[in-house]
Amino acid sequence: MFDSTAKVEIFGCDGSYFCLAGEGQGAEGVYLSTNPRGIYDAPVSTIWKSSAFQIGGSYRGKRINQREVVFGVEILGDSSEEWEENDSRWRKAWDYEIDPWDPNGSQTRMRITTERSGSRDLLLQLSENPDFASDKDPRLTGHGTVPMTAIAGQPMWFQDDELDGWKLEGGTSGSGTVTISNPTDQPMLIK
Repeated sequence: MFDSTAKVEIFGCDGSYFCLAGEGQGAEGVYLSTNPRGIYDAPVSTIWKSSAFQIGGSYRGKRINQREVVFGVEILGDSSEEWEENDSRWRKAWDYEIDPWDPNGSQTRMRITTERSGSRDLLLQLSENPDFASDKDPRLTGHGTVPMTAIAGQPMWFQDDELDGWKLEGGTSGSGTVTISNPTDQPMLIK
C-alpha cells in the first residue's frame, strides 16, 4: 500500500525552483499535469544483424538513446498579473542549451523523490518550444496548460554520491573494508 506520493521538483537553469507534485506542490503557481511520459525506463534500442540466408538475426548490442520527457504543467494565478508572472518565471527556468556566457550555466534539473528510492535527478533542456493550450485567455481564467518536451542527453537518473571509508589507524599501509551496494539494473561507477 502506498502511503506517500512522489515529490517532483524543478531547479531551473536560471536558479529558480518549482515544486510540481508532492508536498508543497503548486506553491510557486505551477503544478504537474497528468500523463507525464519518459520518466521511468531509459530509452534503449537493440541492434541486430541478419545475413542473406540466415533465419532470424543475431544480437549485436544495445544503444541507450537520449531520453525524451514529455509532460504538462498547469500554471495558475489569482490575477492576470500573477498568472503572467508565474508563466514568465516557468519559461525562464528552461533553455535549449547551456548559456555559453554564463560560467555557472547549467541545464534544468528535474528531481523525483520517493520514500523507496530517495532523490534522483535528471538534467533536461528543451527539445522544442513550450506549447500552450487554453480555451480562453488564461489572464482572465487564472489557469493555462503548458505542454513541455525536454531532452536528457544523459538519460540515466543519478543521485548524490554515497560515501563509505575506513581510517588508517597508524603506519603507512594497511587494509580496511568499505561497503558498496548497487540497487539498480545498470553498472555503477565506483570511485
